[in-house]
Amino acid sequence: MPKSHRSFWAVAFLISAGIDFLFWKKSVGISFFIWSLLAMGGAVYLLYREGHRPARESIWLGFMITGLALIPLIRTEPFTRSVGVLVALFALMVLATTLRNGYWSAYTIWDVIRALAVFLFSSVTRPFTLLITRSDSLKSTQGNFITRQGWAVLRGVMLALPVVGVLALLLASADIVFAERLLSVWNVLRLENLPELLFRVFYIAVFTFIFCGVLLHAVLPSSDVQPTPIDKRIIPPFLGWTESSIVLGSVNLLFLFFVVLQFRYLFGGQVNIHETGFTYAEYARRGFGELVWVACITLLLILILNTISQRETPAHQRGFIFLNSLLIGLVLVILASAWQRLTLYEQAYGFTRLRTYTFIFIPWLGLLMLTVLGLLVAHQMRRVAQV
Repeated sequence: MPKSHRSFWAVAFLISAGIDFLFWKKSVGISFFIWSLLAMGGAVYLLYREGHRPARESIWLGFMITGLALIPLIRTEPFTRSVGVLVALFALMVLATTLRNGYWSAYTIWDVIRALAVFLFSSVTRPFTLLITRSDSLKSTQGNFITRQGWAVLRGVMLALPVVGVLALLLASADIVFAERLLSVWNVLRLENLPELLFRVFYIAVFTFIFCGVLLHAVLPSSDVQPTPIDKRIIPPFLGWTESSIVLGSVNLLFLFFVVLQFRYLFGGQVNIHETGFTYAEYARRGFGELVWVACITLLLILILNTISQRETPAHQRGFIFLNSLLIGLVLVILASAWQRLTLYEQAYGFTRLRTYTFIFIPWLGLLMLTVLGLLVAHQMRRVAQV
């Protein structure tokens, strides 16, 4: 249990109140950057208070989160902002699960799923244990202290109200700016704003409860999700080498036939396309999305076959790498075809926001395919979760 219950509740309240103060009826910009620093700073403060230190890998992850949190500040385009915020929030959850041990750098995809499941469960349940422990401690040591303290607080508030009221009126008469600020506070507390005020108080309380669980799990984890050993597979391979090679070989033949047509009709020039009865723009417009989907499905196929296929001999392993290398090479040509189609479409109809995204997405997907190929050759496919 923590050394100080109040510290966790106080930091959780500050993070929750920061959500209300920074985001209520405000656009996401520098607010998200400030809140991310507040959340990470609060966790690190509690970690040192409890006598621990963050792992070196977690510090690097914190720097990456800081960079992601800057995206809403430097970009006003809605989609880019949304992606930056979502990725940063996901990274914050990963940081909360591995703040002390830094295991995230060695996690597989399955490890990440397990760690986040434990994290979500702890975020909801750990505050209850803190409340129960605190309640038992109060009953055993202080008796009716809470009741006596409650009456003392009530008497203090009743005595302070008239004094503060008279002094506030005098100060408002002396300074116009202070009077305006005092009036704005009064308007917030008006009866017609009561439902909104109650709603904000409610969700701050809910977030405080949840963030207390998050901080407890980050600083004092009840259990650590250990990285899966390199030589251990989550799913034992059950598909034979013959079946795997047939699947890969068939897909390679299909892609090879498609690539040959692409060289003739797309990379070969406008005359070859006109022979088919299509205009350049019509041919470019057809099938761009399908080509990108083909690349994504192929990547998924490689990951699945790498997991479930049996490669009992070095020759089988070399053959598997060769077939996947050929497949990735053909997919890169298909991506180049999709890029060319998009270029033709842009020349015919001009740029749009969606076409700009795809111009960025295609090179990223190609780089991802090359990275997977490098991991496959180096026998490090378990690190796909980190790319």
